[in-house]
Amino acid sequence: MAELGSATPGAVIRYTLDGSEPNETSAIYNEPLKLQKTTTIKAKGFKEGFIPSRTYSIKATKADPKAALPISPSRNGVSYTYFEGNFQSVNDLSKADVIDSGIMSEPSIKEAKLPDHFGYIFKGYIYAPEDGVYEFGTRSDDGSILMIGNTKVVDNDASHAAIDATGRIALKKGYHPFTLSYFEDYEGEFLGWSWRTPSMNLLEPIPAERLFIN
Repeated sequence: MAELGSATPGAVIRYTLDGSEPNETSAIYNEPLKLQKTTTIKAKGFKEGFIPSRTYSIKATKADPKAALPISPSRNGVSYTYFEGNFQSVNDLSKADVIDSGIMSEPSIKEAKLPDHFGYIFKGYIYAPEDGVYEFGTRSDDGSILMIGNTKVVDNDASHAAIDATGRIALKKGYHPFTLSYFEDYEGEFLGWSWRTPSMNLLEPIPAERLFIN
């Protein structure tokens, strides 16, 4: 699925999928394009009384869905490892001593032992209910990174105020390993994550019942 947009209010986006230059008679973009193969999209904005925009060329590559693991975990939850230290990146967590570890129902930083300078690594399996492209998001203060298997899907790293970051990955129906890493530098702290499955229209919090451990 490919989404297009224009920063000019009232502009009409016209596009082609055959490599030709968009013009006033090309197809009008009204909704995300559902593509079945790798396709080059060419798009241009038109508005009466204005010069047409330059042509934007986007290569939309068909993703091969990541295979699910042949497992059937029966226990909900996630494992966590808790760290303390002066962190500037989630990569710094690997150099720190483990302060605590255990299992919780879903990723949460509410039980942190310090108000600042701490971090968590959450691991488990997330159940994808259908084949398709999934969008994942994190909102964090400070940094966070979400890995699905060995693929970095959301990069929201570094010391910063609460901001959102998203990423997409094609998944087969079933269980997929994930790692959600987070650190708090100083002052405000927050961690939330969300997803949009192929059949959903908006990002929503990931339900705890979709999270498992072995």
